[in-house]
Amino acid sequence: MAGDYIRDEHKGSITYWKDQVRETVGENTISQITNGVLTAYGDTVDLGVGIADTVLDAVLALNSCAVGASYCDTAMSDLRKSDQTIGNAMDAIINGQAWDAIKGNVVKAANGDQVALENTAALLTSIIAPSKVLGNIGKPGNIVNKVDDIAVKGSIPEIKGTQVGLRDPAQIDLMKSDMLNGSFEFTATRGKIAGYIDSKENYYITGGHHRMAAAQEIYKTTGDATYIHKLLENGKWDKTNKVLVDARPLPTRKP
Repeated sequence: MAGDYIRDEHKGSITYWKDQVRETVGENTISQITNGVLTAYGDTVDLGVGIADTVLDAVLALNSCAVGASYCDTAMSDLRKSDQTIGNAMDAIINGQAWDAIKGNVVKAANGDQVALENTAALLTSIIAPSKVLGNIGKPGNIVNKVDDIAVKGSIPEIKGTQVGLRDPAQIDLMKSDMLNGSFEFTATRGKIAGYIDSKENYYITGGHHRMAAAQEIYKTTGDATYIHKLLENGKWDKTNKVLVDARPLPTRKP
């Protein structure tokens, strides 16, 4: 009964702070992402009741800096004033190797990608959750590890195919099973995919559509892009300066 009361109070505070976000930065991409993340927080009390102001500062800082908005410097200044430790952690993320992947994830969240939104919420939780709730995850070293994990699991580049349909859809279930149980050989000839990569690091697959379809299905189900990255990292890619004329969305299985 008490837990239900706390949860209701927490949801009420989320509604209040969503209104504050709109008043602070207006109706735009930043407020869209921020309020989406705050809505995700509405179903948990892990962050602790009463620190919504710090949540707001952290969300605004991450999202405004990710989209390159002019509000970034102001948001970071506010976050440091609210909590210097969290501000330092955010600085480490923005200046870290995973920042480009994190930025891409935030932009996807702004475009309505639910998995990206959940990954952004998970990242923010790892930064701002009190240590008494989540133990050591709030320490700087663990935060960096969490960021790297989220970046890998939630961010994928643009991938196109050159094939219409899948010739043997039944193969995909076998490939998914092998990937999930660790027996898929990504470095073996039969496990590799091939194609082209352009100057913007967009991929165009010419061989291995079924393998990528299997990895994509895992990603859509779990939000884990690890297998997509393994295929890309071990693939054979020729560089190209132009978009392939036969490039098209990756083929998928019909429901």
